[in-house]
Amino acid sequence: MKKLVYRSPTQLFINIFLPFLICIIFLIIFLSIGLYINFEKIVLDMEYNFMESDLRSISRSASVMFETARSLAKTIYFDESTSDLFYSDIEDIEYIRYLNKLSAFRNINPFVYSVQIYNSEKFYVSPSINFVYPKSSFPDAGIVSILGDMQTYKSNSVVPRRIPDLTGLQNDGKGGFVNVYSYLFYDSQMQSGKISEAIILNIYESSMRDSINSFSSGNDKRIFIIDSNGMLITEDEKYPMLHDMSNQKYIRDILKSEKKSGSFRAEVDNVDSFITYVSADVLDWKFISIIPYSHITEKIDMMKVNAYIFVVIILFIGITLSLYISRRLYIPVRTTLINMSALELERKSIYYNKKQEFLASLVKSSTCTTDNIEKKFTDLKVNLDPLSRLLLIVIRIDNYSKFCNEYNLDDRKILKFGSMNIISEIFSKRYQNECIDIGEDYIIVLLNYEDDLLPSRNNFLSNLINEIQESVKQYLQFSISITVGEVFTGVHLLNKHYLTALELSYYRYILGRQCVIYPENITILNADDYKYPIDSEKSMIDSLMLGHMDETKEMLSKIIQNSLNYGQSVINTTVLRLLISINNSIDILHRNNEIEIDYNFDTFLTKYRKTETIYEVQAMFFKLFDDISEQIELKKESKYDKIIEEVINIIEREYINANLSLERLAELVDISPSYLSRLFKKNKLISINDYINNIRMEKAKELLLATKEPIDKVMEKSGFLSRSHFYTLFKKLYGVTPNQFRQGKQI
Repeated sequence: MKKLVYRSPTQLFINIFLPFLICIIFLIIFLSIGLYINFEKIVLDMEYNFMESDLRSISRSASVMFETARSLAKTIYFDESTSDLFYSDIEDIEYIRYLNKLSAFRNINPFVYSVQIYNSEKFYVSPSINFVYPKSSFPDAGIVSILGDMQTYKSNSVVPRRIPDLTGLQNDGKGGFVNVYSYLFYDSQMQSGKISEAIILNIYESSMRDSINSFSSGNDKRIFIIDSNGMLITEDEKYPMLHDMSNQKYIRDILKSEKKSGSFRAEVDNVDSFITYVSADVLDWKFISIIPYSHITEKIDMMKVNAYIFVVIILFIGITLSLYISRRLYIPVRTTLINMSALELERKSIYYNKKQEFLASLVKSSTCTTDNIEKKFTDLKVNLDPLSRLLLIVIRIDNYSKFCNEYNLDDRKILKFGSMNIISEIFSKRYQNECIDIGEDYIIVLLNYEDDLLPSRNNFLSNLINEIQESVKQYLQFSISITVGEVFTGVHLLNKHYLTALELSYYRYILGRQCVIYPENITILNADDYKYPIDSEKSMIDSLMLGHMDETKEMLSKIIQNSLNYGQSVINTTVLRLLISINNSIDILHRNNEIEIDYNFDTFLTKYRKTETIYEVQAMFFKLFDDISEQIELKKESKYDKIIEEVINIIEREYINANLSLERLAELVDISPSYLSRLFKKNKLISINDYINNIRMEKAKELLLATKEPIDKVMEKSGFLSRSHFYTLFKKLYGVTPNQFRQGKQI
């Protein structure tokens, strides 16, 4: 009941009401699918019956049309007024009588386009531009070919054709041709197996098309007729008459079918369609109807959507009521559950804190005794044997200052607790263990270590340690360094081995973050044997004062590297002495050279105390050296700027002095001519002589425009001694001579 109800009202809903709702949903879905399939089948059957009825009506219309044509052909054949056309030559004067008679027969049946009578030599055609046509020059060559192939085209055959318009009345844009069905009627007596007399009735194809349109208008339904070879024998909205459709799969399926009628679903012109076909009773034709499948099922789909909407509404109401009932059932026990949970959490928290306090006191206390220690371990459910072999492991969170900046105190506690759970769970694969939070970035792990191997040679232990580091980094997004102490027996030695392992953990300073430290792999020299390299320090400071930063960095690295094997205290002392010396050098640079450096001794020392690796310490010093170098360079550049400014002022003041030169300027600013030349060109991108000439030319140009003094006088006042040199330089700069410039011809 607790699992069922006590979590939340939602859990109660999930366990009691949700199964019933799921069953109902599945029942509705299965019923809907069954009903949809049955409804679809019923609708398809209805559509098939409806379309089959339409096609049979069209088929009957075609049969009636061709039966009427047969009767008309027989009437013409046996009529005495037209029989002369078969057996004797007719005088031209008699043509009008026979033409009127044939026109009368044709007018009785408006679906007949024309009547053709053949007597082995001539064709008589009504209506036509000419009543009589010799066989050899008859425009309808197709009928001549047909009459010559009596084996293929029997009497009473119907042949779909496209014939020339002999009436001259057609203007339907088809180039003087008409689509017709030619009904053939032959005499019963043949000469040498050839047809000697025939009546051909050409029936309008449009008559059949009108009949089809009466059944297919107003929707997307297509109705057309094909013959036994798949040839289209009615003009369709997509294809012309006599178009070969046998290459389309659904047409081939219809032609192969032995059924007189049928229906199936197929793709027609990339549209999913429902196809119905019927075979003609008299002619060897197939009447085909095509309608998009979606038009048939759209009403069912609409009904399905409406049904699903209704079902969703019902389900929503059911779920809402179920949740409401679940919450009402949950209310009576809610207060009790909250109180019970709070008491349980409080009890667990008190118990956990007591165990942590007890274990932390054992680690930090140097006066631990074994009196009643087993009972205490049992009472607090410490998962260790206090008198057996133990192994202490120190775990430190890497980059702890960043860790504190990213997370507040509560979050840090949660993350630390999570890492302790990971550590304990992984070590539990082999060892009984307890994790102890002793504050800051430290976690202590105690193991009952019964293996015979040294920890540094125990591959299984090493694999567990690597797994812990990877898991903490993967799941908690921070890294840890691990220091493995020595194996000892009894908790009374716990504090001693804690202090030893704690001292070893500082070797992360040398090995870097996420390291694993074993005591067997660390060699610590006697700190009393360490001698601080005063001479190296002096050389480093001299390089610093001279601005040789690469040498300074190299010497600093050697001094620090030399202290690494003597323990943390020696390293700290070495770094502090270096920092004091560098601080004194910075004061000297500030006093002598007025160099401003963003540096504070106390701030630098505070940052140093937060460093975790020697690489960070070196990086701090290197950054300080780079800042000093940058300020020295800026000071040099400032000095150079003043020299350049002074040189420019002298040039502008003494340009009229023809003896003004690089050597004279170097003497005035007290530096060598070559150095001044390089310095000036580097800053102004122009030589000093060119700069002097430019100033003089500007003055000459001003005098030429502002005064009417002679050119020689202007030249002297501008500082030039040589007339040719002045003219050459002026024309080079301004493109004209001084006279031309004064006259306004400057370019």
